[in-house]
Amino acid sequence: MGDDAPEQWPDGLSSTEWLNQECMSLVEATVRVHLAKDPLLTLTIAGDLAPYLWERHHLDDAQQTCLLGIAASRELGERRQEAMILSNLGLVLKDQRKLKKSVRAHKAARQIARELLDTHLEALALNHLGLTRYEQRRFAESLRLHRRAARLFKGAGDSRNRTGALLNVAETLREMGHPQQASALLQKAHRGFLGQGNAHGSAQAQGSLALTLRQAGRAAEAIALHRQAIAQTRTLHRPRTLAVELSNFGSSLTVEGQYTEAEEALQEALALFEEMEDRSGEARARGNLARVRLHQADWHAALNDQVLACELFADIGDDHALAVELRNAGHTLLQLGRHFEALESFETAAHLFSALDDEENARVADDLAREVTERHGMQTFGHEGGEYS
Repeated sequence: MGDDAPEQWPDGLSSTEWLNQECMSLVEATVRVHLAKDPLLTLTIAGDLAPYLWERHHLDDAQQTCLLGIAASRELGERRQEAMILSNLGLVLKDQRKLKKSVRAHKAARQIARELLDTHLEALALNHLGLTRYEQRRFAESLRLHRRAARLFKGAGDSRNRTGALLNVAETLREMGHPQQASALLQKAHRGFLGQGNAHGSAQAQGSLALTLRQAGRAAEAIALHRQAIAQTRTLHRPRTLAVELSNFGSSLTVEGQYTEAEEALQEALALFEEMEDRSGEARARGNLARVRLHQADWHAALNDQVLACELFADIGDDHALAVELRNAGHTLLQLGRHFEALESFETAAHLFSALDDEENARVADDLAREVTERHGMQTFGHEGGEYS
């Protein structure tokens, strides 16, 4: 831009505020064009607008735009466009925690790709389906899907999407307890993104590598990587990515005992998640903030954040995250001498973990409930209870 470029957007808005206003206008325009029976223009707008709305976490508008785009593509017989938008819809449904519907959308996209003999389109559908399977905690299937997508992208000569699929492989491996394999792949993905000039991808790879290092007990190294990832993300105007990185950064700082900076990072993340109405991100940030409070022995403030996190996880139907936070809240309740409530939290967590086939965590929560019962002379009636004598 030249020297005559304006310092502000119209009406004194920031660029982000201006873009948000414009995209909302485009959502309304898409509806009007659809009602005016212009499927070609509807599809043209929806195809580009839906991914942007998803990235900005305007999920209801993104879903509506996807549905209009799918209807238009079917009217026009544009099968490839239908598959692309179905795959976008699957991503939106995933973030809305409508996971079964998300799976159906991705499978429908894959079926069209196979009918069209379009391996690149199939790879996109498989990679996105892998993200939903990850959210369903079906990690082995998620890993298989991401690896298959990476191979198809390689065969299609799409190095950018292949690198993204490898990033997903690495994150799934980390969740499955394979940090060394994950670290090697994340470093490879980071180099790949840098070579492609993909600043967003490289920042995500750095942030993911930082998480892997922290889980391996290398929090100091993780913090340095988090700082780099956050600095890069701040230049990209991607608030959701920034919020995620700040929340993870706060957790690593907490591990290293840097509580003041951890709280600052988490409060910034929390504000971003709240502004985007991202309840999952807000819940995780509140859980991370509670851990800072616990290290400072501020039990009441910690419990308040944990209760809010539990309410949010329950509201969006993320039962595994809810179980984790209930278990954490149980420890806080013990510090406050509220033993009956702690017992109830541990028992409910155990029930949720067991229902999700996470037997290891179910056993841990059961053991905690048993310990409370034995120490304080209470009786538990099992996972279905919540009644004590």
